[in-house]
Amino acid sequence: LAAEDWTLLDGPSVSTVRRIVGVAKAKAAAELIAYEAGEDQFSKALVFCDHRAVIDALTEKLGATLPVAVIDGRTTDKARESILASFEPDRSGPHRVCIIQRQALKEGRTLTQADRVFLVEPAWTPDDNKQMIARAWRRGQPRPVRASFLHLPGSLDEAVTRVLARKA
Repeated sequence: LAAEDWTLLDGPSVSTVRRIVGVAKAKAAAELIAYEAGEDQFSKALVFCDHRAVIDALTEKLGATLPVAVIDGRTTDKARESILASFEPDRSGPHRVCIIQRQALKEGRTLTQADRVFLVEPAWTPDDNKQMIARAWRRGQPRPVRASFLHLPGSLDEAVTRVLARKA
């Protein structure tokens, strides 16, 4: 870093900036998800985020139009199992969209009822992103799976997306 770049260390943490960016794009992400659901472009969707504030914003915006389930650090084990069961093969449930905090779902689960994946807050490593997409795109998945990385142009998010594309 050059001397003038040290001022970056006086600002908010990268995590804080990512959370703010995530909340800022929640409305547009919710509109995209609701539009695709209304057009029957997916059967069920998985939406991955890192920050609770982003999850809460998405839930608020989507909850009025779609049955939404949430798995985050606040979800009980019993509720988590019930939600996940509705996204497994040969199962159904009332939720078309499951918003998942990436850190709250580390175990390898097959969620092939979902055929759409939205990475609202992509991970910083390509392998973590592949793992999130692979929840839906696995052997036994009867439908094509579409995955989208959502980023806010001109933000740290866009820079992370460029780095991920280069790494992948």
